[in-house]
Amino acid sequence: MTMKELIAKLKEQPLPKEGRLVQRRDQYIRSVEELIADIKKWLEPAIQDEIMVLEEFQQSITEDGVGAYLAKGLKITLKNKEGMTVVIEPAGTMNIGSSGGRRDRPVASLWGRVELSCGPMRIPFGLTEAGKWKAIPMQGEPAELDEQTFAEILSEVLLER
Repeated sequence: MTMKELIAKLKEQPLPKEGRLVQRRDQYIRSVEELIADIKKWLEPAIQDEIMVLEEFQQSITEDGVGAYLAKGLKITLKNKEGMTVVIEPAGTMNIGSSGGRRDRPVASLWGRVELSCGPMRIPFGLTEAGKWKAIPMQGEPAELDEQTFAEILSEVLLER
């Protein structure tokens, strides 16, 4: 079999349409969309003041057991910081990182992951079984991701440079 033939056969493979993992994938996609909507709402004053520009994008993700799918991401560009960019990027339904978590702190109760990145800094957000996002900081315990927590994370990322 040639590589072209292999690729053609792989394209013919159907996407999973049912099962627990597919339900989890679909819930993850909805949760990411809700997170992006919340972040856009939280940043609305900065957009109105023309400090930031937001741009949504679709991230292609492929995972064993759930197939290939698209999930929303968000690019935040700061106008007054020489175009500094913060990206909220979906990492996957089953992708939460190592079972030991960051600095050997357990994150096993979290599933699905989104990462906030700015330059070399990456801060993961994990989804709880209850459908709530938690920020997983370098130090301290995972904290529920709300407007206040997001503001603290952004200030750490944007003002500490």
